[in-house]
Amino acid sequence: MRDMSQLHVFLDKVAKTRLPEGPSDIAQTIIRTAVGEYVAAGYLTRQTRVLDVGCGSGMALMEMKKHGIEAHGLAVGENARTLRAMGFHIIESEQEFTGLPDASYDFLWSRHMLSQSVMPAFALSEYHRLLKPDGLLYVEVAAPDTDAHHERNPNSLSQLPVVLWQHLFYRTGFIQFRPIIQQMLTLKGGGKDTYWCFLLQRTK
Repeated sequence: MRDMSQLHVFLDKVAKTRLPEGPSDIAQTIIRTAVGEYVAAGYLTRQTRVLDVGCGSGMALMEMKKHGIEAHGLAVGENARTLRAMGFHIIESEQEFTGLPDASYDFLWSRHMLSQSVMPAFALSEYHRLLKPDGLLYVEVAAPDTDAHHERNPNSLSQLPVVLWQHLFYRTGFIQFRPIIQQMLTLKGGGKDTYWCFLLQRTK
């Protein structure tokens, strides 16, 4: 039998050191573009059951609401309280331990959340469990070792190269539904940054 007490202590420590991250123009642009494209393609509709994993300040929830999509959000702390007061359906939970029923959602939205997990493979297995068969998963992660140095962000615990992300997706039961999108960004100081955006499908 495994003694999980050390893991619980470690996760509590990580939770206490996590820093809040507010909205940004870059994030809003990427969210607006991705949501718009998926609505136009029919992947997101008014009937789609959506969970925004780690919804933060609610940018994706608000963007989906503009299209008539009442997505649920996963959040903890002040963000959860603020978004609930705004009328959003918020589940207070960490992404690895939601406690939600199997096959609860058609579409999961995970923007810069897997890189915050100390165990991204386990988080992905939870995503797989929460999705209905053939459900879709949007994952966005920042590339390591760019001028933005996301690996130095205190919230970033699993800043992995793209090939490793792709192998983790496959090993946890996902296939690539659409080609990877590489967002090339120019920072205010003139440096370069890269985000990878994946649209994946749960295998049965």
